[in-house]
Amino acid sequence: MPSIQERKEHSSRHNITMTKVPFYIHDFLNAVPVIYPVYEQKIDTALELRLSDPSRIADVSREGSTFSGVIPSVAAMNRNDLIIIDSFCIASKGQVKTVCFYSEKPLEEVRSVILDGRSRTSHLMLKLIFSLKGIKLPTFIIDTVNQDAIQSGISDGFLIIGDDNIVYEKELSALIKYDLGELWFSLTGKKFVHAITVTNNLNEVDTLKNALKTCLEYSFGHFDDLIRYASKRYGLNERFCTEYLKNIILYEFDKESEEGLKTFHQFSKKIIL
Repeated sequence: MPSIQERKEHSSRHNITMTKVPFYIHDFLNAVPVIYPVYEQKIDTALELRLSDPSRIADVSREGSTFSGVIPSVAAMNRNDLIIIDSFCIASKGQVKTVCFYSEKPLEEVRSVILDGRSRTSHLMLKLIFSLKGIKLPTFIIDTVNQDAIQSGISDGFLIIGDDNIVYEKELSALIKYDLGELWFSLTGKKFVHAITVTNNLNEVDTLKNALKTCLEYSFGHFDDLIRYASKRYGLNERFCTEYLKNIILYEFDKESEEGLKTFHQFSKKIIL
């Protein structure tokens, strides 16, 4: 039996407060393998999660202070101050299901589009698809895409990101659905990297890499629990969550991801300039 002193030393070691790294991440289904084990305290982690919309996180990354988090791919263009953490990204190869354009018309006839204001990467992705297909860019309106907007008839189509593609599935069922991940892959043959993990603090690279790897290992090692949590958190059915997290989203920033991101940035510069 351990002595009183040994028990005190053991207690002291386990009560040491871990230094936390503020970590910005969006609160969508594709981020749940990080959110779940941290919020439910399933693992000891250095991450202090700060949830926000992708566009807001991109703004924070430019504010000049120390930053670590998951930023939209467009926000990484021409950013020499950022180090990519390869253990976590949001990528897809083909169909993505949660970045979709809806319209009654073929793409060639679309003249006006309402864009979901939360994702600049998705905006640019849609513009590139029009451009790569040789179609004149329509007029873009940045607004909140909700049921009223969908039924208003003020545009030819809607770009919807994230879990709202499932939330408004019934309202959108009569429209043509264009999966941007699928279109991108058919036009380029490349993965699409929707978001990457970055830091501007060299001292946090190993901490972030290990923490994110631990999150993924726990979540996918307890996959049924992850799916139940995701379904409840986002109000989505378990079947969709399973298919999406298991077969659609790719998390490792590998060589294919690097090439896909490079291709996106190269094409994007032509559109922006």
